[in-house]
This record gives sequence, C-alpha cells and structure tokens, in this order.
Amino acid sequence: RSSNVNMIVIKENNAYEHKLFTNIKYKITGSVDKEMEGLLKKGGAEGLSYLSDYVTHCIAGSDPVDTDISDALELYQVPLVSQEWVIYSLKCNKLLPTSAFKGGERLLFTGVVASFSKLSQDDSKKLWAMLKYYGGTYNSTFTPATTHLIISKPEGQKYEQALKCTNIHVVTPAWLIDSVRTNSHCAEILYHPWLSVTEKPQLISVCEIQSGPGSA
Repeated sequence: RSSNVNMIVIKENNAYEHKLFTNIKYKITGSVDKEMEGLLKKGGAEGLSYLSDYVTHCIAGSDPVDTDISDALELYQVPLVSQEWVIYSLKCNKLLPTSAFKGGERLLFTGVVASFSKLSQDDSKKLWAMLKYYGGTYNSTFTPATTHLIISKPEGQKYEQALKCTNIHVVTPAWLIDSVRTNSHCAEILYHPWLSVTEKPQLISVCEIQSGPGSA
C-alpha cells in the first residue's frame, strides 16, 4: 500500500458517507494507484473508459497517453489532474482547486523530490506549497528518489546524511525561490548553505511570486 494512500485511509469512511466525489466523471490516463481509484468510486465518482463531453476530470498517472492529454486539454477542455488531487481532497474533506494538481505535463519542479531540515514550521509550509504547486514532491525522510535537501544551515543529521549521497543536492530555500522567480532551475552549486549569506531570504507565497513586480 502506498504511503499516500496510507496517509488518507482514515478518510475512507468519511468519503463514503458524504460522497465527496459525487458528480465527478473521470477518465484515467497512464498508471495510477488502484486503491486511489477505489477511494474515488467509494466517494461517488464514476469512471469512464474514454474521453467525452460527459467527463469532468482526466486523472493522469505515470506514463500518460499523449493523445489523452491533448484531447482533455484542447478538445474537451476538462481539468487534467494528478492522482494527488484525489488524495489531498480526501485529506481535507473537500474538493481542492485542480490548478494546484496539474497532471501529465512537465512543470518547473517535476522530478524534484525534496526533504526539509532546520526550517521553521511557517517557512516549511510556504516552501511545501511552492514546491507542490510547481510539480515537485515532498518527503519528510530520505528515500532512494530524494533529489534535494532544502536546509537553512549546514548542520544536523539530515545534512550529514545528504553529504554521503551523491544524488542529493543540498541547497538553501533561496534556490527554490529564485528558481520560481526566474522560471528556470538555478544551479544548485550556487545555493549550498556554506555559501549562503547571513541574511535570511524572505519567503513569500506562490501568489505573490506570480503577480510579479509592479502588479496591482
């Protein structure tokens, strides 16, 4: 059983009772977690085998079909979401905005699997939202898939562990912020905590970044 499904399994009965996904007609493209689809159906959703005007959501798993993606977005103009939209909607017990769970396309942080250390709770929440909105994944612990450790200062158990892993980039929060501001992956080597200045970068919301300078 996947960790994501484990995280929201306590919501299963609630979803069943309140039919959270009533009126959702979905088409799946690619491979998705079978338990996730089971939770969808228990919540009142109806699965369809092909796209049509009847479909309200297209859920993209791994290796989605290109024609499904283009048809969903261009022909039928239905939201294309990742399966995490289902999981976090269950966790919050409400249908979340689909814009934060885009599926089937490469976003700025697609492929980035990050863990945090030495950050305040408030900063962690802001960085998590930024990472998630742009397609990244967060894990509280290191896994073989972890690509980045985002840390405020070069110390601690996670930091020492990351130094032993050649596949993990150790960066400050400024790497995430500057990458979003420039809409490109900044060079991680320039954001190692040993090189960081003493000033703490100001963490702002995704909405503030998107509004850009000079916006009303």
